[in-house]
Amino acid sequence: MKGEKINQTRRTIMFLEYLKKNTDPDPDHKINLKDIREYFEGKNINLGNRTTVHTFLVNLADAMNLDENDIPLPDDDWRIVFDDYKAVYGEAGDTEEFEKDYLQVSNLYYNPEFSHEDISSMVEAINFSRTMEPERADKLIKTLEEKFASKHYKASASNVCKIYETPKYDIQQLRDNLRTIQQAIDENVQIKYRFNGYTRERKLAPAGNYERIASPYYIVANDGKYYLLAANEKYKNTYILRVDLMSDVSKTESKRIPKREVENMPQHWDSEYTLTHLGMSYDKPQYMTLRVLSKKDQYGKSIEPEYNFLFAAFGDKYEYLGPDKNDKNYDLVQVLCSPYGMINFALQHAEKMEVLEPEEVREEIQNRIKQMAEMYGVMKEGKK
Repeated sequence: MKGEKINQTRRTIMFLEYLKKNTDPDPDHKINLKDIREYFEGKNINLGNRTTVHTFLVNLADAMNLDENDIPLPDDDWRIVFDDYKAVYGEAGDTEEFEKDYLQVSNLYYNPEFSHEDISSMVEAINFSRTMEPERADKLIKTLEEKFASKHYKASASNVCKIYETPKYDIQQLRDNLRTIQQAIDENVQIKYRFNGYTRERKLAPAGNYERIASPYYIVANDGKYYLLAANEKYKNTYILRVDLMSDVSKTESKRIPKREVENMPQHWDSEYTLTHLGMSYDKPQYMTLRVLSKKDQYGKSIEPEYNFLFAAFGDKYEYLGPDKNDKNYDLVQVLCSPYGMINFALQHAEKMEVLEPEEVREEIQNRIKQMAEMYGVMKEGKK
């Protein structure tokens, strides 16, 4: 039985699907012409004789790897790859004429649009989305893994339980705001907007019923929200707005304030901005000396790692200065952080750390603690 004959279009689609699912750049996942013929014969599908299949593969490689002028794309942009084709037409290949009929099809594979590492990163991003319904997240992940990964892909987060938070803002308004702000940034102009806050009725209401003007510079996605780094003509210092609290956003014809004239505004975006501006605080970062709890045994060795809270906030951007000479169960650490961000961080982790320097940050923490003590003391007396 010769098997079912199929037309050129169907053969191309079936072959690409086969390659995408069964091969990838890993040396152990490449195939040869014999493997292809055996696979389709096992499906009772007749691809034609050896010469026909060879010509088809070479032509398919041309279609996937050459531009409209039949000039090879960069090797990394190829989709159908095998040894002889790369040796002749690749960036490091032999430039002499070579008959395509003599190209041997060995170590053939499909070079995917996304690497397995890329797919894992996208799956992770979807799992960490706090405003995407679990059903939609599962569907997106399934599409990524089925359409863009080979069977050799090892799902790294398939059993992650996702938590969905109902969006606390008007999604369409947020998208409109983001689009308008991005256009203003691209066109180097200012924006008009109204700023709002939530009432006890859980409704947005204007925080002062008047229009505001701002020069927009960077839109930042952080912890499930979008923020705008901006400035105004009056103060010319950096401030940060929650985009979901903005309304009636529109572009103006006025040019933005130059970045260099705005205090504390990054001249170029730094992906580590949030590490030095905890909680999207925007005052100028300073070096801070912290006293961090680190319990030790009688020999001065740490009993267990206790820097989790510090690493969660600063990543590896902290410097160990040594043990506290006055108390062996504490270490001295230095970080770069905005004062406002550090004040809130220190209060949040008061049982694990103490700010030693700078003095003005330490004094502000003391003032906050006094206010809290007075507040809770009065409340306690009122209950008696």
